[in-house]
Amino acid sequence: MQLMPVPNRSHQLAKNWTVAAVWACASMSAKALTLGQFSVESGLGQPLRAAIEITNYKVEDLRKLKVQLAEPASFEQAGIAFPQALNGLQARLEFRGDGKPYVALIGQTPVNDNFLDVIVEAQWPAGRLAMNYTLLVSPLRPTKASAEKVKGDETLIAPVVSPKALASVALAETDTKGKNVEEAITVRPGDTASRLVLRKMPAGVSLDQMLLAMVRANPEAFIEGNVNLLREGVQVQLPNAQEAAQVPAEEARQTVIAQTIDFAAYARRLAQTPMKASATATREMTGKVGELQAPKQPQNAQDKLTLSKREVTVDSAEARLAVEREIQDKTEQLTALKKNLEALKSLAAASGLSTTSSSDPSALTPSLPKAVAESAPRSLLDQFTSNPSIWAWVMALLAGMAAWVWVVRRRPDPHESLFGPTSSQAKAPTLTPLPSGLPPQFANLDLNLTPAPTPESESKEAPQASNPRGPNS
Repeated sequence: MQLMPVPNRSHQLAKNWTVAAVWACASMSAKALTLGQFSVESGLGQPLRAAIEITNYKVEDLRKLKVQLAEPASFEQAGIAFPQALNGLQARLEFRGDGKPYVALIGQTPVNDNFLDVIVEAQWPAGRLAMNYTLLVSPLRPTKASAEKVKGDETLIAPVVSPKALASVALAETDTKGKNVEEAITVRPGDTASRLVLRKMPAGVSLDQMLLAMVRANPEAFIEGNVNLLREGVQVQLPNAQEAAQVPAEEARQTVIAQTIDFAAYARRLAQTPMKASATATREMTGKVGELQAPKQPQNAQDKLTLSKREVTVDSAEARLAVEREIQDKTEQLTALKKNLEALKSLAAASGLSTTSSSDPSALTPSLPKAVAESAPRSLLDQFTSNPSIWAWVMALLAGMAAWVWVVRRRPDPHESLFGPTSSQAKAPTLTPLPSGLPPQFANLDLNLTPAPTPESESKEAPQASNPRGPNS
């Protein structure tokens, strides 16, 4: 027996590079490297297996070509959420049997969504390229072995079952239905029908049968009965294996594929609609413009200004400031009264008032109450705040002083009536100075500074005064 030599991987790679060089030389175009169509080789529930054709390329570019999945930041920049099925995805350059190069994508996480967005970046010495692909992942087709198994199960003859066994089976089915009713699932944002089914996928049925049975069991949860248009926020009931087995496998597969194609066309039209709208800018708005009636206002309505009285307490800053200002005003009034009294004193002294009355300050200045004198060490603010009756004393004092000043000014001078000249002897006032050099208003002033005569001296001098001429007269 003669053994054939098995070519190693290095020989196979050299052969592939040679074929690629031949293809590159045969190509008439000298364009840069471009990525072509995308083909998916896996189905729902399986890790991604896909291939991207390389259409235009050069041999020297292929030798240094680096292909990789774009970073999550690139997905965010493009406005695409990074799919969880792309975690651990590897991209590498491979060659087919005829020597054509392609980019192989090998994933590690099962794909549970019908549509998958992938951004692939290619970099070579002459340039860099980034392509965005939207993949359509179809459900898996049943194998021939599973189809034959289903047919074999259909031809089996059911054994004879006793009535008691049928009753127990019916009771079990009732319990199963009750459990299924209790296991209703609420659809959350981002959930799909295939993702919900794969969480509790029973054995012996296909994914297409489960999806179609789910649509028939929950018709209100799907838009237009399409398995890809699941409403958000509704409650759905997952079918069991018996309900899914009632749906023919071939019918379920054909229905799911047709609905997936319709949904893909709908998504494509929806994606192209904003671009067309922005290019043509033919947006129209329709509506009915009606007159807005202003609310009727009452004719006699007038604006009113209501002033609210602010509560002022005794200890507030406003009360203290008011008391201080009032004390200051009263002090200024007392000072003015004192000045007036001093002016009156000077006038009285000039007009011949008695020195005792003019020089006695106690007669002009009334004594303050003892309570005020005792409370002198305290501040005026504390006195006025703690004893409101002081205001009454101050007002009474001011009234008394004003009355006293008025009486003094109206009262006649007693000295003028006693020592002044009589009406017959009165002469017309003159402004000529007196012989003593005093002003005329001081004519009645007694300047005799000799001591006043006592009663004894008057009695001794009385005889002499009665006979001034002597005994010889």
